[in-house]
Amino acid sequence: MGVYAVVVSWHSFGSDLAAAGSAIASVDWPSAPPEKLYSMPAIARFYGIVIAMFFNDHAPPHFHARYGEHRGRVSIETGKPLDGDLPARALRLIEEWCSLHRDELRANWEHAERLEPLAPIDPLP
Repeated sequence: MGVYAVVVSWHSFGSDLAAAGSAIASVDWPSAPPEKLYSMPAIARFYGIVIAMFFNDHAPPHFHARYGEHRGRVSIETGKPLDGDLPARALRLIEEWCSLHRDELRANWEHAERLEPLAPIDPLP
């Protein structure tokens, strides 16, 4: 018996967020086939960095960052990496972005815990 994480891509449903929520609710746990699972939504993009968040992810509150082939999880509260191999330059940009948008990140974390749609967050200028 496998465990699946359900996440919804903004691109899968366009602007129809109600359909995104319905897709999450319609997944049969834990026997959902892989084709019923979606990629995690990107909530921000800047300087080649993609910020995303899983729905109903484990504590502590965090987001996922990608920069080229590099990946990492970053704490919402501190902006510091929890793990991964992100380069120092990318981490500095992510930490700055996180400090500017901490309240929005916290709100998205709460939405994700309730399997509600996530809001896009402005990039670094």
